[in-house]
Amino acid sequence: MSLKREGKVLPLIKAHPYSISAMICVLFWLLTGGTVRFLNKAGISTMAMMVTYIAMVVVIIVTGIVLGIRKRLDTSMLILLIAAGGVLARMWFAMYSMANDPYQHDIGNFDRNPVNAVHDNYIFYLYDNCKLPDFDFRGYGQFYHPPLHHIISAVAMKINSVVFPGRAGNYEFLMCISLFYSLVTMILLYKILRHFKVEGTALIASFALVAFYPFMIISAGQINNDPLANMFFIAAFYNALLWYEKPGYKRIILTAACIGLAMMSKLSTGLIAVPVGFIFLAGLLRSRFRDKHIWLQFLLFAGIAFPLGLWFPVRNLIRWGIPPTYVFDLGIIPSQDLSGYSLTERLFGTSEASMSIPYVIFDENYKEFNIFTVLFKSSLFDDFDHHDKFGITLIATILLFLGLFLVIMFIVGLIKAIIRASKEHNTGIFAVLIMLVTEFTSIIIFAFKYPLTCSVNFRYIFPTVICFLLFTALCFTKSGNEYRRLLQKISMGVIVLFSVTSIAFYACEWTAMPFF
Repeated sequence: MSLKREGKVLPLIKAHPYSISAMICVLFWLLTGGTVRFLNKAGISTMAMMVTYIAMVVVIIVTGIVLGIRKRLDTSMLILLIAAGGVLARMWFAMYSMANDPYQHDIGNFDRNPVNAVHDNYIFYLYDNCKLPDFDFRGYGQFYHPPLHHIISAVAMKINSVVFPGRAGNYEFLMCISLFYSLVTMILLYKILRHFKVEGTALIASFALVAFYPFMIISAGQINNDPLANMFFIAAFYNALLWYEKPGYKRIILTAACIGLAMMSKLSTGLIAVPVGFIFLAGLLRSRFRDKHIWLQFLLFAGIAFPLGLWFPVRNLIRWGIPPTYVFDLGIIPSQDLSGYSLTERLFGTSEASMSIPYVIFDENYKEFNIFTVLFKSSLFDDFDHHDKFGITLIATILLFLGLFLVIMFIVGLIKAIIRASKEHNTGIFAVLIMLVTEFTSIIIFAFKYPLTCSVNFRYIFPTVICFLLFTALCFTKSGNEYRRLLQKISMGVIVLFSVTSIAFYACEWTAMPFF
């Protein structure tokens, strides 16, 4: 069933999703400073903000109910309501996150202490000196990363200090930028699902995970370089898919620019070259190597992607002899050291603690060592450990078991994807499968090269959400089999419960109640 009349709002959102996302984030910055602490100082209580958020959630729910009663709730409107909920969940997380909490990863206290050499020190170096690091930064923390994210953050800090000189020290406003990256990523993932002709129940189910999967929400409150790098990675893959559908200079330029900018944010995003390279090769084979325009497009691609993506490591290699593959080595951290575990244990081993505690935990006596377990748990809770808080751990346990059901769905969807790709010779699905293999191979190699718990985190393979979403959608293909339809209804129920529990967990996490 489709809406007879969309009105003016829905077409506007469809036509300008990125501009609207930018406007949301600018308003978020202007009105809130990006943090609940700024509003508290302005005299607005935390309770008042919570009531406001709850009221907005109620409005979304009531709107859905009213449209459903009036038989005007079609897939498009339901997707819009889910997206609105996803925006609120991300804003809530961003508002209550702190610049130095564990979710940030390699962020210090914004105190300009050069000894730490983490991302905030990198940003401050650019902010204070208006130039790139002009020294050999080996052993100097996060300064080995390409500078795009840090340049954007430094420029944003300059603008913030000019527009709001009274907000000095409010570095949480940078989450307004991360919120924008997260919203753009949400839009891109929706577009990828639509590219694969996902619709109806399959689209609703998979997009609910886009909106409410925990790490999707977490990404809106991270002010390191991960959200920006992941956004460009996913944008590059999307544009490559469109290029294969209709080869042309516009899409090849966008693909090249996104890959180059992704690598200017984080060099490891260069792994996108594997699935994108496969798509390009498939396009070349389809033309039987005879289309000169495709060859010219590839030359243009190389002329954009290589300079953008590689200028920083090449500069460092020429000036200081720093290898392009250099990664800051944390050394041995006793609480996280996994070097004593075997290959079998890292890939297949389990322990009683890993099964009984929903979080990624590590100390001198116990360490979460299974690579896949850590990836799964960190996709739900990152590296934050709450197991001394009964209420929040109870919700986390429910979320964990619901998530395990999703893992089963992903495996079933993976099998369906392999079968479908083989039968239909579907280049797009083959590219998704290649991405999955590439990302997991990379994280396993990295985990053994740097045997620390923190070396295994879902943020390092975030782009695989494309794979998991498509696999979820494939579990909802139309079927006349009554048993399969029942399984699909159960699966949809699990996704709804999972989404609600995810929202509940990250809403309750920031409450001041001792129970939580």
